[in-house]
Amino acid sequence: MTDGTQDVLGLWLRANEGPIFWAKVLSDLRNCGVQDILLAVVDCLMGFPLSIEAFVGQTRHWRLC
Repeated sequence: MTDGTQDVLGLWLRANEGPIFWAKVLSDLRNCGVQDILLAVVDCLMGFPLSIEAFVGQTRHWRLC
């Protein structure tokens, strides 16, 4: 949001994570109207890089681990 407000788009809980889980999260975000993700900073999320590239190929992502 450009006016400084923030929205919570969802909350996902799972015992373990992988590409299928992150693909579902990103699909849910797309269904909420998210069209682009400019930057993703993650902490060793398994499967996230592949899923984010499939969602939007030009998202920059850094792994902090």
